[in-house]
Amino acid sequence: MKRNEYEYPWKIVSQGLYGDKLILNAQSFFYLDDEARHKRERRRRMKKILSMLVISLLILSMVLVAPLTHAAEATIWTDKADYEYYETVTIFGSGFEALANVTVTIVRPDGMSDEVYAVTDDVGGFTCMHQLNGIAGTYTITATDGTNTATTTFTEAAITPKLWGYTLEPHPGWTHGDVKGYYECQWVPYKIEIESTKKDSYNLTVVVHHDYNDSTWLGLDDVRNWTMWRNGVPETPTISGLVKDGWESGIQQLQWSWNSLSMRTTSAP
Repeated sequence: MKRNEYEYPWKIVSQGLYGDKLILNAQSFFYLDDEARHKRERRRRMKKILSMLVISLLILSMVLVAPLTHAAEATIWTDKADYEYYETVTIFGSGFEALANVTVTIVRPDGMSDEVYAVTDDVGGFTCMHQLNGIAGTYTITATDGTNTATTTFTEAAITPKLWGYTLEPHPGWTHGDVKGYYECQWVPYKIEIESTKKDSYNLTVVVHHDYNDSTWLGLDDVRNWTMWRNGVPETPTISGLVKDGWESGIQQLQWSWNSLSMRTTSAP
C-alpha cells in the first residue's frame, strides 16, 4: 500500500481521541509514524501544561511566602534592669524600619516624660542613651518609627535611702524636716532607712557626713549607739569611723560608713 492512498482519509478520521483509536485499530501500518508524531505533540502540550503549572505554583509560592520575609517584631531593651541615681541608661532596639527616625519617650515615675531620638541602621536596629535625673521608681520607655512600636521598663534606685531625725518641737516624732528643741550637749536620735527591691545579693556601703566645724563653731561632734534591724530583726552593724574628713561648702565633715550585705529594709543608728 502507498502512504498517499490513505493520507487524506486518515487526516479526516484522526480527529481527537476517537480518531486516534480508530487509526490504531484499522491503519496500524501507518500508525507508527503517525503515533510518534502525536506523541511528540502530546509531549509538547504536556510540557506547556506542566510549565504553566510550575509557573502558577511559583507565583502562588511567592504570594504565600512573601509575608514571611517581613521584619521581625520591634523590640527594645536596656543594658540594665535597675540603675543608681543619675546613671546613664543605654537603650537598644531591633525590628524597626531600616534607616528610619525613631522617637524614644521615657515616662518618669512622677508622670513627666523625656524624649530622645535615634536613626535605625540598615537592618532596623538602633542604640541611644538617656541621663537619669534622680527620681526613684519605675520608668516606661516607648519607641516608635511611625509604623512599629515597642515598650519596656526599668527602675532607678531600687535601693532607696531615707534620712529621719527625731524632733521635739512642735510635736515629738520622726521627721524628714528640721529637728528642733534640743540644747547643747544633748544627744539627737536619727536613723537612716534603706529600702531595696533588688532580688540579687549585693554589698551596700552608706557614707554619712555630719557638719562638724566651720572654723568658728562646732556642729555635730560625735556619734554613738549604733543599732541595726533587718526587716524588724536586730543585727550587729558594721561601722567604720568616725573620722574628720573633707570639707563641704566650707564646713569640715565628721564621716562614718555603714556596710551591709544583701539588705532588704534596715536602719541605723
